[in-house]
Amino acid sequence: MKKDSNLFFVSTPYHLINASVIAYDLVKDSDCTLIFIDQPYKKKFVYLDFVNLWEHSPFVNVYVFYSKGKNEKGKYKYRKDVLKNIEKLVLKYTPNVIYTGNDRRIEFIRGFTKMKLMNPDSKCIYFDDGLLSYVIHEYSWESFLEIFFKKLYYGLWYNRQRIVGGSDFIDMSIISFPEFCHYKLRSKPSKKINYSNLNNKEFQDFANIIFNGYKEDYVELKNLDMVLILPHLKELKKFKNHYKNIKKVLNRISGEHIRIGIKYHPFHYQDSFKFYKNKSFKPISPDIPFELITLILKPKTIILGDVSTVLLTAKSIRQDLKVISIKNSKDNRQEKINELSSKIGIEKLDSINDITKILEQSND
Repeated sequence: MKKDSNLFFVSTPYHLINASVIAYDLVKDSDCTLIFIDQPYKKKFVYLDFVNLWEHSPFVNVYVFYSKGKNEKGKYKYRKDVLKNIEKLVLKYTPNVIYTGNDRRIEFIRGFTKMKLMNPDSKCIYFDDGLLSYVIHEYSWESFLEIFFKKLYYGLWYNRQRIVGGSDFIDMSIISFPEFCHYKLRSKPSKKINYSNLNNKEFQDFANIIFNGYKEDYVELKNLDMVLILPHLKELKKFKNHYKNIKKVLNRISGEHIRIGIKYHPFHYQDSFKFYKNKSFKPISPDIPFELITLILKPKTIILGDVSTVLLTAKSIRQDLKVISIKNSKDNRQEKINELSSKIGIEKLDSINDITKILEQSND
């Protein structure tokens, strides 16, 4: 009996973890193909190597497509060639379902529209993109002229929504907290992602491949008392004073009795806030999915952050971790996920200065 064919479009390490968790539930009846998209053109993509080394990967085929930056020469021609190659993959594998963590990506849209032309009964399933699955973020409008020229250049199929997860063609979603997703996703069927697959030996093997690839010492990770999760660079710049204050307090409490890990946002390789000058802090490679790190932290490890996908998934995966959101009065996104945060047991600190009380409670 011929198996179904599923394509997974992923662009981030978080997408990869979610796609892998879902694919493991499908392997008996489906052949799953993994397609990495939108990877930096001039940078070696190590996750392709990691997946190829993964003996028990749920993916029978793996591909990667790169993209050029805004000011790089030949960007649009290069992208058009990528889209043609994606069309060829859809023709080759004739998928029944395409999964995506971001329905706004043009590579996914081309793959999906090609699949629909071939098989009108095929489906699109959205999987969790993190915070954007719960907090509406509307990207800027494309002007009529911009859309017209893109349709002319790429094809009449070109069309994308302003909201991640907002496309009408999404048939269902697989996310961490279906009852709290934004209204566009709530109008579609949804189910909870099965993170219990992360505890399988197959996934532990994959985690070891990634830790070894980044030369990350997971014994050190196991001994951490606290991890500070830093946001995207644009938020670091926007809320500079907020993070300077956090750094000041953590510098004061760090030492041999309090081991603190610092994790910048993926693709952020510079120590913009000079945390690493404090030698008692443990730098954690930005590109390691925090979902894998949560698997090896000791119980009651404190995870600190503000508005973050990491806080949501850390609590979803490990109820025994102490996940804490630090209030930032200038970031209105916090109000939008208050109900969700409270429901899943994320604690709130009005000020980073109150962290000493949390540490005292943890040591009782």
